[in-house]
Amino acid sequence: MSAAEPATADFDEVRIEVVVVPPGSPLAGHRLAELAPTRRCGVQLTGIGRNGGRILNPGAEETLREGDEVLVLGNTEQIDAFKTMLFDLPGSAGEVPSA
Repeated sequence: MSAAEPATADFDEVRIEVVVVPPGSPLAGHRLAELAPTRRCGVQLTGIGRNGGRILNPGAEETLREGDEVLVLGNTEQIDAFKTMLFDLPGSAGEVPSA
């Protein structure tokens, strides 16, 4: 494929949504590197709203916290998978299984 050819991705399906990390979420307290949302769900976390501040393009060492407003980029199925992960992360309670 040359640089002049269009990409095959369907950008019409991609959207960004704000998702709040709920109290008691198994994701709270874990670094993004541990959670691997791109590998697990196919989403990219493009920002975090926390205590009135904003973290744009959070790095792998950023930790999610209860109440964080997370900007999630992906298609509907990918974002829904991330929302499910907020409540039901595979593995034992409080422990993040390897991705």
